[in-house]
Amino acid sequence: MSLREARNPRELDSCDDTCPLSALYGAGVQLRRTLYRREFLRSFTLPAPVISVGNITTGGTGKTPLVAFIARAVAARGQKVGVLTRDMDGRTPLDAFWF
Repeated sequence: MSLREARNPRELDSCDDTCPLSALYGAGVQLRRTLYRREFLRSFTLPAPVISVGNITTGGTGKTPLVAFIARAVAARGQKVGVLTRDMDGRTPLDAFWF
């Protein structure tokens, strides 16, 4: 049964349609990990605690309401809150919002 024919993902017998995409994604993840390990890409430490909300899923997963909830909860404890955001394609410079 193909992905198009399945009514439920659990009905799939095999990964006919998804295996190539899964392999491609896995190769990309492995390449990224290698680039960090060999320091072609670098991470850095910020001078304040960071909570990151996001994933590769676009739209409709509730990230914005979750960020608003977290920001309000942290601000209610008397801590300063900053929210950094950018558009989905990553080309627009970061926007910063402070509470």
